[in-house]
Amino acid sequence: FLEALSGAMPGVPIFGALACHQASAAPGQVIYSGESQQSAAAFLLLSGPVSPRFIITPTAPAEDGLSQDDVLQTAGAAMDSALAQPADAVFVCSCQARTLSLEADTCAEMEAVDAAVNGRVPYQMFYSAGALCAVASANGEPENHINSAALEVCAL
Repeated sequence: FLEALSGAMPGVPIFGALACHQASAAPGQVIYSGESQQSAAAFLLLSGPVSPRFIITPTAPAEDGLSQDDVLQTAGAAMDSALAQPADAVFVCSCQARTLSLEADTCAEMEAVDAAVNGRVPYQMFYSAGALCAVASANGEPENHINSAALEVCAL
């Protein structure tokens, strides 16, 4: 999926998510014009003088997992990093695997992001079953990746 998308838009940094259904393996849905689709994707393409900054939290090795403290600390740190420079808007994508670390307090990460933003910029936060985000390659060009158990931020 990511390879095909990157091939269709070479050199364009991609940020977004694969739809998920809560914290389950059930197929995600995209709703468009009142109809639900399981094999669809929704995109927002921006052009013009847009200079996105991408921040990706480090992830723990699968055998170690993420603790609730890890989730909350990395969320706050990512937002602080994103807002260290002026931004007009921020998009935040969190992997649904991070919510499993929050146990019963599934809103804690959203609350940490909201506290870090503190009304400074408009933002949107969403969860995914696979987060797509560009990182700088060795030559400085954007290279699109799919990440797991990460929180990714796109500041515009």
